[in-house]
Amino acid sequence: MESTVLRDEEAPLVPDGSPPPPSLPRNHSRDVHILSCGFLLVFSAYGAAQNLQSTLNSTDNLGTISLGILYVSFTFFSIVASLVVRGIGPKNAVILGTTGYWLFVAANLKPTWFTMVPASLYLGFTASIIWVGQGTYLTSIARSHAKDHNLHEGKVIGSFNGEFWMMFASHQFVGNLVSLALLNDDEVGSMSGTTLLFTVFLCSLTLGIILMCFMSLNFTKDVVKPALGESGVGGSMAVYGAADAICSLAAGPTYLRPHFNHLDCDWRGSPSSMCLCLAASYTQL
Repeated sequence: MESTVLRDEEAPLVPDGSPPPPSLPRNHSRDVHILSCGFLLVFSAYGAAQNLQSTLNSTDNLGTISLGILYVSFTFFSIVASLVVRGIGPKNAVILGTTGYWLFVAANLKPTWFTMVPASLYLGFTASIIWVGQGTYLTSIARSHAKDHNLHEGKVIGSFNGEFWMMFASHQFVGNLVSLALLNDDEVGSMSGTTLLFTVFLCSLTLGIILMCFMSLNFTKDVVKPALGESGVGGSMAVYGAADAICSLAAGPTYLRPHFNHLDCDWRGSPSSMCLCLAASYTQL
């Protein structure tokens, strides 16, 4: 009797050679919610700040030229963005990418050539990697979710992208509504009004960055072995970014001429007006 009890106590809880209990499939819907809300918080602040550049930073066309530098930087860094994302992973690329938007908004608290130009150059780099990282991350979790739950891959990718872009598209409404609430005509350009506004924007950006730190991703399983291959996804996004920049630059003057007639804007007039037209022609950042 005692020997039987001893054998029972010495027996392992999981017999050797037995497969471990199956783990529950991960629900990536949570990650889509986090990514979408994080981008809404980040771009609500940045989008509204960008719209105010020509108004708040009008001295020597600082705001307009800063935007021009930003988008030229974004164009060139898009060529190597996929290499950066491949090295650090899409989640880290998204989080690192948000730091450029935070720095750009922070520079507006004391807008000078020594703060806005470096911030614009850095934002051009981080913007290139955040969009490659976002596309890679969203596609990878959609594929993983479809595989784990035996769902149609195309429908899951469409559903995840639909939620993300719906949230992202609302950032202009939310951000400009905040600007409307915090800025009055008498306060535009005043220290108290702009300081309060950009402080609120920084809080929104900080919250969005913290929120996106809770995204999950098994990089080896979900990204390294997709159908296109890791380099294929990053490469295709880089080609998309470069093509978008070139086509926007070519189509910009055609679109902008009728829209800027009431502002007497000549895109061939001066470097600052060219920067304005160049910045307005891009819509993907």
